[in-house]
Amino acid sequence: MTSSKQFRSDDTINATLEYCSVACNNTPGCLCWSYPSSGIRDDFGEATVFYSACNALIEYDFEFAGGRGSTKRVISGHTGKITSVSCSSDNCVLTCSRDGSCRLWKHGSLVAKMKADSALMCGDVAFRKNGSHWVAAGSTDDTVRVWNIGTGSLPRQICSVRRGRDTPLCVRLHAGPVRDTLLLFVAWTSCELQVLELVEASGDQSEYFSEVCVLTGHEDWIRGIDVRPVIRERHTQSTIDELLVASCGQDSLIRVWRLGPFRDLEDEETTVPRAEFKTNGVRLQAELETVLEGHSGWVYSVRWGPGQDLRLLSASIDKSLIVWSPAEAENCDVWIERLRVGGVGGNNLGFIGAVWDHTGDRILGHGFHGSLHLWHKIGDRDQWKPCVVPGGHFRAVTGLTWSPGGSYLLSCSTDQTTRVHGKWRKPEDKTTVWRELARPQVHGHDLFCIAALSETAFVSGAEEKVLRSFNATRNFVANINRISGETLVNDVDVKLLPEGASVAALGLSNKALYESDIKFQVTNEGQNDDLKYNQEDFYFRTIELTAPPHEEDLAQNTLWHEVRKLYGHGYEVFTCAASADGLLVASSCKAQSVKHAAVLLWDTRSWKVIQRLEHHQLTVTCVAFSDDGQRILTVSRDRTWVLWEKPFQGTDREINYVKVAYVDKSCNIHQRVIWACAFAPKEFSCTENGKGGLFGTCSRDKKVVIWKRDRESGDYAQKDKGDIKDCLADLTGGWRPCLIFCAEDSARSLAFSSAAITSNGIKRSLFLAIGLDNGFIELRQLVFNTISGDLEIVRTLHLAAHDLTVNQLCFQPKVYSATQEAASIQADEQDSLVELLASCSDDHTVKLHRVFAIKD
Repeated sequence: MTSSKQFRSDDTINATLEYCSVACNNTPGCLCWSYPSSGIRDDFGEATVFYSACNALIEYDFEFAGGRGSTKRVISGHTGKITSVSCSSDNCVLTCSRDGSCRLWKHGSLVAKMKADSALMCGDVAFRKNGSHWVAAGSTDDTVRVWNIGTGSLPRQICSVRRGRDTPLCVRLHAGPVRDTLLLFVAWTSCELQVLELVEASGDQSEYFSEVCVLTGHEDWIRGIDVRPVIRERHTQSTIDELLVASCGQDSLIRVWRLGPFRDLEDEETTVPRAEFKTNGVRLQAELETVLEGHSGWVYSVRWGPGQDLRLLSASIDKSLIVWSPAEAENCDVWIERLRVGGVGGNNLGFIGAVWDHTGDRILGHGFHGSLHLWHKIGDRDQWKPCVVPGGHFRAVTGLTWSPGGSYLLSCSTDQTTRVHGKWRKPEDKTTVWRELARPQVHGHDLFCIAALSETAFVSGAEEKVLRSFNATRNFVANINRISGETLVNDVDVKLLPEGASVAALGLSNKALYESDIKFQVTNEGQNDDLKYNQEDFYFRTIELTAPPHEEDLAQNTLWHEVRKLYGHGYEVFTCAASADGLLVASSCKAQSVKHAAVLLWDTRSWKVIQRLEHHQLTVTCVAFSDDGQRILTVSRDRTWVLWEKPFQGTDREINYVKVAYVDKSCNIHQRVIWACAFAPKEFSCTENGKGGLFGTCSRDKKVVIWKRDRESGDYAQKDKGDIKDCLADLTGGWRPCLIFCAEDSARSLAFSSAAITSNGIKRSLFLAIGLDNGFIELRQLVFNTISGDLEIVRTLHLAAHDLTVNQLCFQPKVYSATQEAASIQADEQDSLVELLASCSDDHTVKLHRVFAIKD
């Protein structure tokens, strides 16, 4: 898996993309399936799908790892949300975006870039026999622009098409297979489908598109168009292109038109609407073939199936995909519904698009909330089964946390869900694939922070004044063991967990369900289907999984039960963190005063506030616990940080943190809001007697500062010079900045790798990751020289990981062996560092990066 973005690095440090989780954009036309490959492995495979995710294009390979699938490329370049994705017959991919540009890609590389004057809503690309590509894109300024891209030449705008004050909703280009004519189909807000033909250049006249006919009949906006040829030989003298044009709209109807040679119908009794027209001296007609009525909601997409058989796939907001075909192969007068899939429960809002693969044995739909749904035909029977698909958040991802043992990753988002990402292992395949395994929380507010307490518990904060605590269910523990091979709790503890969880139809709390509570299971085969559907909706069912769950199960059968609501904050919760042992939770809320900026400490055994940490004047943006839980670090919008420490007196272990160090904003190194902070591992930063320490802070002014505690707190002032010395007057407790550097952009997030390594018994090394507002992640390999006492940056990696702000970073809490996890790296295990870094961003993605460094 790779990203099309480039990064700069030293030869001895590198990173690869291990996992990318993201949903499809919720606009029609954002999904396409590539055409069959030429047989070259580097070319697009037969199971390669392209879909847009925020500003990026995702290339996904369903055949990777024995059919388990994986993201092949993340292609970046747009600065606005991608609204349309289409694929030409030679496997070039066109993307149109709200940034006003459309781009043509081939194998992840940019072929051409075209620019419009306003945001683009729809687009299509066609490949002609002369090797040229034609691109059409509709924009919000009521214009359809057409470009021609010749072989090895720059894009050339041919013309602009307008139709009064109507706005284009959908466009389709079709290059005729016989006469090589180029037709442009445009659906306008007037509910009309305009057909235009390319008039080739002649003399001083350049190419332009001329209107051929207008197809009417829809009573609401047309949202989807598709065209397929029907080639028939007539009198063995010539072959004429005959087309079937399908359109769908918000009137819940599908209309199929036949465009072909004119037929004299004077002797036939017919009331079928038709339009007559001429192109290049040939008399043609457009005749209504059929009107398909079967959906109960807006129909967003229609796609003709591959091959000679007439099959039409439609996708509707009524939660169903339907395959239509003529009742008789020779007679197209009557069309019937051959297949209907979907009809899911939960919070799914229906489909806004669907595509075929090139064999016609698989159909892939995408829902309003970005979820993908794949069905595969079983053998020659007309039976279809659902398959595992990629998934993820469909809005900004705001928080991440690993389970304490690194078994799985938790993420939360403004799409009001939390999700569990874990490994999918098969005994016969050693390749590890990551997938979304559960959706513990489906909330009614945007989520902003999350912290893991144990392998089976976490807390989250949303756009409300309370935190919520959740515990895993017995069904989740059993399923993750079968899918990932991870044992989260022992057999004794798992018996204490509820079997599942369910949320009321109008509620926000996940109620625990024990075996005695599960009174209804759908086992009566004679039960009415409508009654069965209503009773199952939002109701938990015990499921035994050996593969990642489908969207329907994720939405309603993988919830965790809510243990407690934590009241105490006066405004919306902003951030939270948990101690390593899970006994303490620290949280803060949005604030403009000292009273509301206080950090609340919660005891997870009683769920009571045991202490208020008051110092900051504005919102505390980040809270971090040290590995041993003895220290708490807080940073704020007021440009200050405070270090709190828990003193031990004899055997008294009552929790009572006191302020031991802070920096005043009037003389602080950071001149803008401090966004993040983190402690370095204890074994890296502490001396032999347990004293010392190391932590980092980063801010909007691009500065990253590593703070160190000297062995003797009174000697540090003599070691510093210049600006650092001026700031020491306001520091307490013997802390001083030992390393200051500027990132390339505003620094938003910060993380140290989970463990240090020893090299030759002299230097100790680890990674520092900084997430930036421009989407980059800066990775610095730090070395602490125990002889000189200096901290050094020995290697740097600038990784173009995301398209938008990197909101949080966290390393998996374990060290990977270079010989086990990076067998291709020929390095001594003691002198190699391999880590798994999780990142999340406003671009809707959760990513895992395999980071490794070897000795010089």
